Amino acid sequence: MPNYSDTPSKFGCWLIPPVAVTGATYTVTHADLGKVITNRGGGALAVTLPDPATVPAGSWVMVYAVAAGNMTIGVTDKVIALNDATASTIGWSTDGEEIGNSVLMVSLGTLWFAEVHVADEANTLAVT
Repeated sequence: MPNYSDTPSKFGCWLIPPVAVTGATYTVTHADLGKVITNRGGGALAVTLPDPATVPAGSWVMVYAVAAGNMTIGVTDKVIALNDATASTIGWSTDGEEIGNSVLMVSLGTLWFAEVHVADEANTLAVT
């Protein structure tokens, strides 16, 4: 269930609270669903998602790079990304091209669907 404010902002939109991670690893919990995970205050970050079968279909989490550093997001064999229906991770590591990249991960109930937003055409995404 998304964890957002029950009161819309003065602009009429729902507020989505960010989660600023300062460590090198982070495991997404049910409380993080409907939030934006960032590496603000940190650098390289490996984000582990819960098994999609344990969260309601349609649940989402966004991972956004606001600091330089390699990033990976995933869960073993449960990610749909870039022509791979059973990937384990998606990430980026092109030096000087990390900031501004993001990926919206949406649970389909059995897999996570990755919608990638690349900040620069020179960036290389890696799917494993």
